[in-house]
Amino acid sequence: MISFLPVYGTQNGIGAGATGAILGLQAVVYVLAQYYSGKAADKYGSRLPIMLGSVLLAVGVLMIALVPDPIVWGAAVILSGLGIAALWVVSNSYLAYAAPAALMGTVMGLSGTFKEVGDGGGPILIGFLGDWIGLKGAFLCILIFLSLSFILALTLDNGVGQKSEAKTIEAIKAR
Repeated sequence: MISFLPVYGTQNGIGAGATGAILGLQAVVYVLAQYYSGKAADKYGSRLPIMLGSVLLAVGVLMIALVPDPIVWGAAVILSGLGIAALWVVSNSYLAYAAPAALMGTVMGLSGTFKEVGDGGGPILIGFLGDWIGLKGAFLCILIFLSLSFILALTLDNGVGQKSEAKTIEAIKAR
């Protein structure tokens, strides 16, 4: 989606400078939100942050697809930056906790591979869909993937990676 936002903005009368500022805002939000997404997963488990991230990103994508306005897009990229941070950081930490120690390298390697396939393949998919059904339709197709992530989050063992408060306090005292 991000790769095609300047093109979509131009199609809808939003200048390159405004689109660049909007994309910069999303990058800042994404970077700053990663810590807090991880902290939320530590406190509440992985399920809630992943589900919330899917919803925030879906709302941001809907806003971008349906309301071509720089102010709306500014709000949309804040939501999508928060959503992307939650989805990536929390999913990755969930995999790290859930992976058997003997397979940690394999699991993290696969996680990185899937991220790179998404980063590289996503723009290709959006470009193909954009040529076929238009960028607005392509952006709306992203909602299918976000719906899948939301549904898959329902299957997560929310206790993975969670420690009881007593164990955490004992570990701190032991240091």
